[in-house]
Amino acid sequence: MFSVITVFSLLLSLIFYQEMFHIVIFESTNEVEVVPEIWVKNNTCLWPPYKREEIVKAIRSHAPPGARWVPYRVHTILTKGMKKKLAYICCI
Repeated sequence: MFSVITVFSLLLSLIFYQEMFHIVIFESTNEVEVVPEIWVKNNTCLWPPYKREEIVKAIRSHAPPGARWVPYRVHTILTKGMKKKLAYICCI
C-alpha cells in the first residue's frame, strides 16, 4: 500500500513536467539563442526555416526538428529546466 506522501508525489509528477532549454552560441555568427534541448545534439543545433514569429512558437512549444531544418555548429553555455503545468487537479 502506498503512503499518502508517495501518492501525492506521484500526482505532482503527473501534473508537472520538466522542459529543458539550452543557451547556445552559434559558431558562424556568435549569436546567442535559447533553444529546446531536443534541437541540440553533438554541438549541432537544428534550426527551423521559419519567420521569427514561428520560430518563437516552435521554441516555446518544444517543436520537434523537421526534415528541412538547417544544422548549425553551436557551443552550449547553459542548460536550464523549467517546470510546466500539464494538468489541473479538481476536488469535488
